[in-house]
Order: sequence, then structure tokens, then C-alpha cells
Amino acid sequence: MSPKAGSVNLPDELSDQTAFRKVRDEHREEYVYYVNEKEGIQYTVDEKNRLVTLIRYVPPASDIRLKCRDPENRLPEPLKVGEYLSNNRSARNRLLDDFARELIRYSSTTYASAGGYILVYGGRTARPGEAIRDGDRARIV
Repeated sequence: MSPKAGSVNLPDELSDQTAFRKVRDEHREEYVYYVNEKEGIQYTVDEKNRLVTLIRYVPPASDIRLKCRDPENRLPEPLKVGEYLSNNRSARNRLLDDFARELIRYSSTTYASAGGYILVYGGRTARPGEAIRDGDRARIV
């Protein structure tokens, strides 16, 4: 079998079970991660095709002490507040009010800090500059 574009054949060094810990992906069982914490490298391998699909370099175990500590009271994952269509002004204002309340709530003493993003897409039928105007409107509401 010839390698696919953007992939690398499985290196022989991955067979060394003393250097690499093998972890199976919980969602896609054909994917396995070969992790070497000491060296700071992880290979993602498609076992079905015997191909390396990703090589990830991380700090080696000896450098972990140099890493900044995560805040103890950080949100575990980002929150999505919602979506709206630009032509529905009342829905937009309601959602932006909810967004502001969430930022205030998560900026309280319970969590380290909160920041937010408003993502604006023009879509297939948008006129030039429409997404920029919608983003500007959302920012000043």
C-alpha cells in the first residue's frame, strides 16, 4: 500500500514498548496514540492503514516544571451562548444581552477571568462589507 498524501509510514521505533505508551482513541478505534513523555513526542497512527497522521511535539517531562500553572478556577471548556441571523434585530439584541450577562457572571470571583468572542460570517448571499457592519453593530449594542 502506498502512503497517502500528507502522511508518513509507521516508524520502526514505535514498536519499542518501553519508550512509548500506547493509547487508543476513544472515538475512532483505528487511531492510536504513541506517547513518549520523556522525549516529548506523540504520534497519531491510523492502525488500519499503518500510517502516521500527526506528529506532535510537547514539552518533555524534564521541562514540565517550567510550565505556568493553570488557574485553579478556570472554566473547563468554552461556552457557546447562541446564534442569530443579522436581519432579526430583536433576537440579536436578546442574545447579545445574554452574552453580556454570561461575561459578567463568569468574571465574578468564582472564575479567574472571562473573555468572549463574537464570530460573524457573511454567508453565501452577503454583500461586500456586510459581515463587518454586523460585527460592528454587535460590538456597540
